[in-house]
Amino acid sequence: MWPDDLDLSAELATAGARARDSVAAHVRPDPAYAAALRSRLLAPLASPAAIPAVPRRRAGIRDILSVRRLAPMLAAAMLVVAMAAAASTVLIGNHPVPPPTPVPSLPVIVGPAGGGLLASDSPSPTESASATPTPSPTPSATATPQPTPVPTVTPAPTVKPTAVPIATPKPTLAPTPTPKPAIGTMALALSGCNGGTVLEWSKVADARFHHYVTLRSTSSAIPASYPASGGAVEVAGTFSKDPATTSAVDASAPTGVSLSYRTLALDAGNAVIAASPVRSAIAKPVAALGTLSAAPAGDGKTTFAWAPYGGPGACFTYYKLVHSETDTTPSYLEGSAAWAAIGDQATTSVTLTGPVSGTTYHVRLQAVRATSLGAMVVAQTDVLTYPAP
Repeated sequence: MWPDDLDLSAELATAGARARDSVAAHVRPDPAYAAALRSRLLAPLASPAAIPAVPRRRAGIRDILSVRRLAPMLAAAMLVVAMAAAASTVLIGNHPVPPPTPVPSLPVIVGPAGGGLLASDSPSPTESASATPTPSPTPSATATPQPTPVPTVTPAPTVKPTAVPIATPKPTLAPTPTPKPAIGTMALALSGCNGGTVLEWSKVADARFHHYVTLRSTSSAIPASYPASGGAVEVAGTFSKDPATTSAVDASAPTGVSLSYRTLALDAGNAVIAASPVRSAIAKPVAALGTLSAAPAGDGKTTFAWAPYGGPGACFTYYKLVHSETDTTPSYLEGSAAWAAIGDQATTSVTLTGPVSGTTYHVRLQAVRATSLGAMVVAQTDVLTYPAP
């Protein structure tokens, strides 16, 4: 039995789908585009749902070969071929692809006179003998697919590592030494006397002052530093914290030897704040004044007489008439009592009421050089043993 008009439309749709699938086996068009194209091409055809149902009857060859039935079948076959060609053109024009594989033409078999039009994937030998194949459209030879451009990959530039400078260690800065204050200048006067050397220096008026000290050396090179160095020694009895004490004696100086001296003013840390120039002097032995005489002067008085000291005035301060009842060598510097003190160097006698009648005394006259830091005997008489009358 040959299908009626409704079956023929369905088979034509199936044949068109197969043709499209065969043509686009490798490269299919965009689904949305294909659906839109199919809608436009099939719009003129009536929807199967709109066709009224007709009672099925057996169709004969006459019905199949009638113009009313044959014309739509031929038009549908031509429409299928046109759709396949259009799809191929769209696919080749819009998407560069390799040359398509030739697609076999869709065979159209025309039956015997009065029969119907059939479409089959595998026609029978009888049908193939009478059917005339419709050639498939061949893609244009001039449509050469364009190769897909290969993007040029630009290699990333090699980033050279930045050289990190080696940190140069900063030199340790030595602290700038605080300059020492300039050392002040002092005056110094020496007197080579009998019994030793007399030292006299100028007063230092400095807020840093702490004490004085005098150095002695057999060399004239005495460094202005403390403690003593370079062979110098400190003179005993010259240390003083009173800035007004500016004189001393060196009773330990050996006689007949030239000695050099330097007086320094120091702060609390023994740093020198002032220094005198170096001066030299020669000490002499204690001078002998000869015999001391004593004579009663009446009314319980006694007169003592001596020879005057003839040394320089710088070496004389006063005379001391000392006595002791037990010490046979009385001396003022050793603590013996004195009956008189005479400041005139030229004086040669003194009358006093000191001696007690009936008492025996050991008496001596001494010439003394006194300073603010000490004293020394420069001359003296022999010891007189005197029993008071």
